Amino acid sequence: MVQFSTLLYVSLITSVAAQFSVLITDKEVVGNVGDDLVIGCNFTKTGSFRSNFHIHWYYLKKDNKSTVHAYYGGADRLEDQDVAYQDRTQLFHSEFPNGNASLKLYKLETSDSGVYQCIVTNGQEQAHDNGSLKIHEVKTNEFSGGGVPLWLIIGIIAVILIIIFSIIIAFNMKTGGFYLYQRWRIFKIKRRISNYHGKSITIKVIGMKKHGGPSLVNSCYYVKFDLPLSDWAGAEADSYVKKPLTLELNLTDFIKIEKEEPMDDVQEDGTFWSSRKSYYIDKWRESNDLVFIFVIRNDYTTNDQTETEIQALFEDVKNLTGTFPLPVVTMKSLGTPKHMKSILENLGFHPVFNIDNYTQQNPQRNPRKDLTFLELLEACIEKEMKLKDSNENKHVS
Repeated sequence: MVQFSTLLYVSLITSVAAQFSVLITDKEVVGNVGDDLVIGCNFTKTGSFRSNFHIHWYYLKKDNKSTVHAYYGGADRLEDQDVAYQDRTQLFHSEFPNGNASLKLYKLETSDSGVYQCIVTNGQEQAHDNGSLKIHEVKTNEFSGGGVPLWLIIGIIAVILIIIFSIIIAFNMKTGGFYLYQRWRIFKIKRRISNYHGKSITIKVIGMKKHGGPSLVNSCYYVKFDLPLSDWAGAEADSYVKKPLTLELNLTDFIKIEKEEPMDDVQEDGTFWSSRKSYYIDKWRESNDLVFIFVIRNDYTTNDQTETEIQALFEDVKNLTGTFPLPVVTMKSLGTPKHMKSILENLGFHPVFNIDNYTQQNPQRNPRKDLTFLELLEACIEKEMKLKDSNENKHVS
């Protein structure tokens, strides 16, 4: 009878014990470095929780194990937690009644790879299960989601850059130069002109009739202010007689540009300057801070006497102001390319600006043309500043 009672008791205990189990839901979990991940674990619900309800998660090593997370006494117990898991673990307390003992790991590290063990104790019942975790490093030659090879990424970027570069080249060929560089230079020179606050400068444009002097004044004003093109300086034939022989336009409070009364056409003896030199010199001597621009059209035919006259004009202007005029060849598209530019350079004058003015017949803006006119104005400012420095050095010495 005693033996039968003992056997019955043992059988009941074995039956209850067999009812309690722990199961890690996925025996092998895979994650990526830096991600968050849950290792699922369920245990058998056998009624209410006992006072000694425990959950322990361990990381199994070859000879021992380290505590990943522990819960007992109604609270997390992290006193013995391995420092490698500090602030990176969580259990879901509200899910315990549902038999959920899952562990959440934050910010996965490569060292997290290995075997994990979940032990659940409820009163006299206890069970455990093991599962493994594998951590993948996100390689530099792959996206974390798609595994795109590095060579493919580089190839796509290279194709995009080639397309962009081709578009830029095509656009530059159409506009006649490096567009972005030109736009940067245009902005920079305009700002320099607007910010000039030195000694007042009068840019005086001189030359013979029908050589483009008034059109040059119009073009500089047109480019500086981005206004609709107008015949401010009387360049057109019908307005030429209506405008004053001299006319000035203010580019800033400190810089103005002025067309001078045109010189006579070349005489039979080849002179155009000597016959009226005294008239102009006396007139210019009354003004201060003059910077001269001399205009001559590209298709103009010169001879030895004419070139001598040009040299004499430049020398006389230098004697008056301390610096040569800036030579500008207008209507560059007429006649032999760079014909007059070469003559002026052979006479020793540098730099020579070679341009086509904006006119009522040809008002279409072009960044390269804009830049030429602005560089001409910038050269005038630089001439005045160099002359000022030279004069100050003379006074010091």
